[in-house]
Amino acid sequence: SSSDSPDDHIDRLAYHFSRGGLRAEDTRAARYLALSGRAALARHADREAAAYLSAALTHGAHDRDGNEHRRVRHDLARARSRLGDFDGARELWMELRAEARERADGTGIARSERYLGALAYWRGRPRDAVRHYEAALDAVDEDDPLRARLDLAAGVVLQEVGDAEGSRQRLTRALALGEETGSTALQARAHRGLALLETWIGAPDEARRHGWQAVELSRSAGDPQTGFWARWALAALEGLTGDTVAMDRLMTEARAIADDLQSPVLGLWIAELDVELAYARGDWDGALARGEQAIRLADVLQQRTLRTRLQVWTAMVYLGRGDWTRAQELVDDAWASAVGAEATRVDLHAAVPAHIGRAALHLARGDFAQAIEIGERGLELADRSGYVVWVLHRLLPIVAEAHIRADNLDRARDLGERLRFEGHRIGHRLGLAWAEACDAILAYHGGDAESGARLLRSAAEGLEAVPMIPEAARLRRQLAGRLADLGDREGALVELRLVHDVFGQLAATPELTKARGQFRELGARPPSRSHAEGTAVLTGRELEVARLVADRLSNKAIARALDV
Repeated sequence: SSSDSPDDHIDRLAYHFSRGGLRAEDTRAARYLALSGRAALARHADREAAAYLSAALTHGAHDRDGNEHRRVRHDLARARSRLGDFDGARELWMELRAEARERADGTGIARSERYLGALAYWRGRPRDAVRHYEAALDAVDEDDPLRARLDLAAGVVLQEVGDAEGSRQRLTRALALGEETGSTALQARAHRGLALLETWIGAPDEARRHGWQAVELSRSAGDPQTGFWARWALAALEGLTGDTVAMDRLMTEARAIADDLQSPVLGLWIAELDVELAYARGDWDGALARGEQAIRLADVLQQRTLRTRLQVWTAMVYLGRGDWTRAQELVDDAWASAVGAEATRVDLHAAVPAHIGRAALHLARGDFAQAIEIGERGLELADRSGYVVWVLHRLLPIVAEAHIRADNLDRARDLGERLRFEGHRIGHRLGLAWAEACDAILAYHGGDAESGARLLRSAAEGLEAVPMIPEAARLRRQLAGRLADLGDREGALVELRLVHDVFGQLAATPELTKARGQFRELGARPPSRSHAEGTAVLTGRELEVARLVADRLSNKAIARALDV
């Protein structure tokens, strides 16, 4: 109607002017395309936003020296960044920074430096990101509201380099300002950053408190991206502490947000959790398929930190299957990226996993001295930052096993005690199970086979409750050996039949071969390999479906939960 504002129909007007055969430099087309682009950006329709804003630049070429032209390029850079086009975004922000310097525009410099810092962070260059944020802070006045966002961003990045105290100071300052000004968006992001920090340092109750506050505040602020990251942080925490049911639920919620936002970057971060969860539940085919796909996408999207971790977690599956060639390729690439040529610019969240991968590779090959050397260096890195979660996540168990197999029993005992202490302190179910496994093996080495068998069974049951199916099966195979030593041949055979089926379905060739050898040592014929690879027991994926059915989910809900 005639009373309607043109802005009420900006999408139709933008389409009309951009398709109407007008000359390239048409102010009306540029205006409506820019308005449409910003509206799309606000609702996270990023592909649509990028298309509109690119067209706005074409139609507004004559305004190249004006504020509107700068604003359109700024918004286009944001859209490209969200889509993973970091090179395109960086080029625009570099241009904007250079122009701001020519105008001596402190706010313009700070805004460009802030986004360049975000790009460096996403590319796995946290120290470069910190330098950009410091440059931004130098460019603005003390009372500039932008300082709170810069503190927030720097606080998150400082976590990556292991500066927990620096991170806490920045995030707490940003949270206080958000509360003072009533900015729910700023509060949500600060709580999300603090949730991750408390996760890394091993304070799960505080991490959950901050995480759920971030979820609620992001909903109030209409900020789905922060809602995604809050759920991702909570899912990572629950996975690291062994509550895979809660982890799965939070991943489903986060994945739905990533799908709504059509963000390949957010979807990629969920893929890391997918690989870890599939490994734990025994869906090794799914873990490999998802891992290889995600590694390729991380490479395209220049997600270096995440790519390193994906390579290591995927390599762990290949190690379990005895494919040392592919495992070596992945671990070597991860090491070169996170530790090798750029060792002076350590990203802790890539460097520690790289040490985990290399130590695990040496352990699998029986090179215990190298496994110990690399593993101990990884522990030193994690300890320097105070990030106890990385100590408990695979690293301590790998190093302790390497010491046991190298007959360094005193050091292994110390590591086992640390596993128990930290496990109790932060409620880390996996850590406690590994502590029992360490005690069991040490008891056996000390001549107490009965205690060794009892503790191995308890540790295996603890891992199965998580579930951590592959590691639980490894312990049960060792339990079979302890039972055989105690003269309980039938008990040993029961355990071997169980793990034979598990290893067969996992295609865990090294462990399957050991189990079959144990059958023969007991004078028993091992089951056929085809039986082990058949349907004698449920696969990890089938167990997952069964659990969801037991929870009375509909077929549609199950399909959504399993991402099929």
